Amino acid sequence: MAGRRPFGKVRKLPSGRFQASFIGPNGRRQNAPNTFGTKTDADRWLARVRADISRGTWLDEQLGRRTFQEYAEAYLTDNPDVGQRWAETCRRNMRLHMVTLLDVPLVAITPPVVRSWYSNAIRGTGGKTSIAQSYRFLRAVLNAAVRDDAITRNPCMIPGAGSVKSPERKIATPDQVAELITTISSERYRAAVVLAAWCALRRGEVCAMRREDVNLTKGTVWVRENHVELLESPVRYNKEPKTPAGKREISVPPHVLTFLVQHAERGPAPSGSSSAATASRCGATPSTRRSCERGPRSASISRSTTCGTPGKVSRRPPAPRSRTSRSGSGTPQRRRPTGTFTPWTAGTPRSQRR
Repeated sequence: MAGRRPFGKVRKLPSGRFQASFIGPNGRRQNAPNTFGTKTDADRWLARVRADISRGTWLDEQLGRRTFQEYAEAYLTDNPDVGQRWAETCRRNMRLHMVTLLDVPLVAITPPVVRSWYSNAIRGTGGKTSIAQSYRFLRAVLNAAVRDDAITRNPCMIPGAGSVKSPERKIATPDQVAELITTISSERYRAAVVLAAWCALRRGEVCAMRREDVNLTKGTVWVRENHVELLESPVRYNKEPKTPAGKREISVPPHVLTFLVQHAERGPAPSGSSSAATASRCGATPSTRRSCERGPRSASISRSTTCGTPGKVSRRPPAPRSRTSRSGSGTPQRRRPTGTFTPWTAGTPRSQRR
């Protein structure tokens, strides 16, 4: 009686040829890419596969024959670290910049193929930022293919291809921010712009802020979430910051606090939202948001650039503030008349800004 085969399985097909198969390290049965004329040839193929597994050089040939598009879609769907916004960006880049790679099997994506694709993309009409994003996505997908034993190594070896050197952004002056604030047609959105400009907040952080995140007594705001809007669909949602450091309490400068007080005194938004000072969560349409962002061309505030000393992250409770009766003749000096914007840092020595 013949002994049990130590590794793999060989069976004779009705055609008279032999098929070899084995259970790989991934726990799935793998068939040989072709059939064999004799049983001895099938045994030799299984012996080579067993040696590759023992040396750690075995590759999943079935997975390696999958196209880049199939594997990339599975990567975006199954990876818990990929958010909806990044997945949307990757799919758009595949459609615009990675067409020549979509139908290529993983095992056929070699360093020369990657260099040829990158050189053609960088000479094309696409933006450098999108191409760098595409290269990073390609590298991440092929890193996953290496971990899945589909390929031996990652062919993405172009130095600096995944990084973009952006020019330094201009910082708006206090006068430019003041002009921008007065240009906004709706007063409801002025607090959001002032808060972003002087407290160094991103647009998503301002849009996700709610009334319970604003403490007018202490003069602080809490950043707990980030508002995300997809570009190619109406999906909107809030998510936590990428790192724990993203959740923080920020001290609000007195002249910015004035705008928050005025915003709170106007009452809730018509839609009933409880957001503190947002355009997106108060039911603003894209055209309304564009009107909020419209201002002097010289005041370039593309990503919450600050025009002076921004609100600092609070490490201890703020110093007590002097209280003056509203009914009395003395009004706190930092409270300004409605509609005015006088930055307390403009022309003021640093020692007197506290």
